[in-house]
Amino acid sequence: MPHLGIERIEPGMVLMEDVVHMNGRILIRAGCEITEKNLKVLKTWGILTVNVAEEAPGADAEEAQTASPEQIHAAEERFRALFRHAELSHPALAEIHRYRVRRFLDSGS
Repeated sequence: MPHLGIERIEPGMVLMEDVVHMNGRILIRAGCEITEKNLKVLKTWGILTVNVAEEAPGADAEEAQTASPEQIHAAEERFRALFRHAELSHPALAEIHRYRVRRFLDSGS
């Protein structure tokens, strides 16, 4: 499953990968089930997205839709051009780029 914005994360979802702050500190380990406390930690540390293994039961079917690989590639290329002067190897800038691509794909425009 792709990275989900923190506003779409619900208690009960399971992390697929460690949540690491840009300073290298591991905030939550992969395999942990998200709790309300975890959500507060993520918001406190400014984490915008996490990679979850599964959505919580009852998640909206519309949210579960994903873009095709071609659409994802086209969106990444579009925003790579806009971010051409940014150092995308920096974790914060890479996250902003990923967030913008995801928002573009979610909005369909």
